[in-house]
Amino acid sequence: MPLSDSNGRGSDRAPSRYSIAYRRARISQKPIHSVEPPIVQSIQSVRSGAQMTNGREKPRPGLIGPHGGYRGLKSYQNAEIVYDATVRFCERFVARYSRTTDQMVQAARSGKQNIAEGSMASGTSRKTELKLVGIARASLEELLLDYQDFLRQRGLALWESRAMPLPRPTRLSA
Repeated sequence: MPLSDSNGRGSDRAPSRYSIAYRRARISQKPIHSVEPPIVQSIQSVRSGAQMTNGREKPRPGLIGPHGGYRGLKSYQNAEIVYDATVRFCERFVARYSRTTDQMVQAARSGKQNIAEGSMASGTSRKTELKLVGIARASLEELLLDYQDFLRQRGLALWESRAMPLPRPTRLSA
């Protein structure tokens, strides 16, 4: 039976590996063994992290551990509050289109986003997770310095982190 070449004409010679007929023939080829032998199946289930229970395969956590769930992390929740408060602070006390506003908001956003990205990367790479959490920490430290600069430039008092004065109770509840 003659083969057709790329122009649709019959040809007695085998198609070259660059012809359309050759590519179509390669794509349509089916594997000889469509069912894997049992030993191959068991090796694949071990590689995928599955275990056998009562003759049935039950999936178990593989190489990629659980990741995500960053919204439940206290660090993310605090960073989100800091971001929202920074946006409000800059709207109220700093010139709207100043470089300071941009830097403070971006530092707060970077802190929040890098915690989220680090949490998502935790399933595949501890190194990446630690790197992103370190970047988040550095961004929030930069934001803290911006707040301290704001206070210093305006001659306002800077409280120590644990020396915040508490209001005195005026009367005891009955």
